[in-house]
Amino acid sequence: MRLLVLKLLLENRGSRGAYELAEALKLRGSHSVRPPTVYRALEFLMDWKGIVSRIVAMAGYPAQLRCSLHRLPNA
Repeated sequence: MRLLVLKLLLENRGSRGAYELAEALKLRGSHSVRPPTVYRALEFLMDWKGIVSRIVAMAGYPAQLRCSLHRLPNA
């Protein structure tokens, strides 16, 4: 799930909120994804080497392009 969330953020090249990410995941076949699951993935990505950051005013999470996907622990 964490890797899917990160991939969506990187594909968008902007920030997306948890509800928007949950909807995008549902469109890709992850039918049981709910926003709390996405929030947990985002929190992990924020805590783990700052791969994503939170923009409070926009309620969005942009990916930090300095990260590399091969360094992401298995989710």
